[in-house]
Amino acid sequence: MKKGRFGADFVAAHEAAHGERRREQRQLTYDIAVDPAFAHWRTWYDEQFAPLPPAQGDALARRLWLDEHFWPVTFELAAGAAIRAGGYVAVYEQDHDGLTPDWTALTPDGQVAFLLEVHTDQPTKETFGRIRGWQALERHIAEIPVGVVLILQGSRHVALRPPDSGTAKKIARELRSRLLGSPGIARIHSHGYTFLVMANRFGPLASAKGLYAQFAAPSGVAGPVDTSRLARAVEEKVSKYAALADRHDVPLVVAVGAHRFTSERFPT
Repeated sequence: MKKGRFGADFVAAHEAAHGERRREQRQLTYDIAVDPAFAHWRTWYDEQFAPLPPAQGDALARRLWLDEHFWPVTFELAAGAAIRAGGYVAVYEQDHDGLTPDWTALTPDGQVAFLLEVHTDQPTKETFGRIRGWQALERHIAEIPVGVVLILQGSRHVALRPPDSGTAKKIARELRSRLLGSPGIARIHSHGYTFLVMANRFGPLASAKGLYAQFAAPSGVAGPVDTSRLARAVEEKVSKYAALADRHDVPLVVAVGAHRFTSERFPT
């Protein structure tokens, strides 16, 4: 049986390369790459990589665990799986006189059945950086022995930027002092940030970390998914590959996926 790419050896190597880094210095994909709870994900990736030529598999594997490529690669692989599930042969980035659609679906006798392109709507690189940046503060706040949930007060229209590592430590020290020294405190100002202790009519909400504080960092949501933005992306795909599909007299399919940090709410 062929050994998978993402088995025990991969996990050990990934942990050795990245495990000693602080969470805010790792890719957000780290847990999926090494945590036993995500072993079934890695098994699925092995299954999707298996039909690919080695060179293509190597190139995709290098991209897979990078934050900005993880979901685009995942959706491309899922599209290939769907093609195979439909009884077709899925060929990744087949060259058609200089054009390489994500997938070319072939019939069992080798005829082109349809072309498929994948578009993934996702956050900017800056958003990924902010998500990682908040993790330093989350880590420090999780050491405060007061079982409350903290959130930041901010503007709906301006994305709050995470503090640097030194400021995060100072904020955590001040939060610790205020929470321990003033039970029942509802609002804490520290180093330009305003923290709120979440509560309902029965009192402060209990932390998921038990006797230790939990910080619900500002969401990494990329913002509303504007339908016109998605339509433009699809139109670009159609513009690029429509003539090729016409030449083969086959359908052109554009599959659209959304990164998990992209809002599901569409403006009206």
